[in-house]
Amino acid sequence: MKVNYSGSIKGSRLEMKPLNNYISDAIASSTPLYFTLVDGAVFNTKFMAFELKDDAYQKDRADAQASRQVAGISLRKLEKFNTDIAQYIKTVNHENTKKIVEWGIPIKLGKYGGEVTLSRKLKDVEIVSTAILSKHTLDGANSILNDFNMVEMQSVLDAFSLTRTKYKDSQNGWRGTSISRREDMAELRKMQHLIARELIKNPIFNDRDLEQLGYTLIENHNYNSSDEQLDEAA
Repeated sequence: MKVNYSGSIKGSRLEMKPLNNYISDAIASSTPLYFTLVDGAVFNTKFMAFELKDDAYQKDRADAQASRQVAGISLRKLEKFNTDIAQYIKTVNHENTKKIVEWGIPIKLGKYGGEVTLSRKLKDVEIVSTAILSKHTLDGANSILNDFNMVEMQSVLDAFSLTRTKYKDSQNGWRGTSISRREDMAELRKMQHLIARELIKNPIFNDRDLEQLGYTLIENHNYNSSDEQLDEAA
């Protein structure tokens, strides 16, 4: 028999849970462990610390994904505001390209005048929205955009900026723990393997006992030289 280990961090954590519970119970009851190659208390401490780190990692990843989805909704609304407003401003100032640029709207000059070139890049959308709202606020009652719902546009921009900040914070969080999380799991896997090697050789432990500790056992088929010679002769 040999042990078959999970290749994923999530799977390894699930595999190690029964082993860690066994160690925790033994420590709590002052019962000797059935292995000596690994310090049970050290495994227990490292595993619990890993669980806390992994939980934080998973939460940051989930929060980042949720924030990204919310930001995407706000981004599409801002793109709609920018497009409608840019088209309106270009129509009102069709003979005065300078007036269009004053609103922070990018213009590509051509043979037949200026062409609005709004970018769909996240940062560019935010920059144009901010410029439009700043100019609108500066013009006050004289703003040509008073017929637009600029209060809603400001709210969408504020929500977008806040969500983007949350996304970046969450992203930095899970990326910051990603490498150390893998390193911690690699160390735990080595300890888990040493424990399995010792327990497999222990005559009082059987396959069922190992499986109750979270190990998955499979048949290990080894063919000796005489078997190989018989195969060749056939």
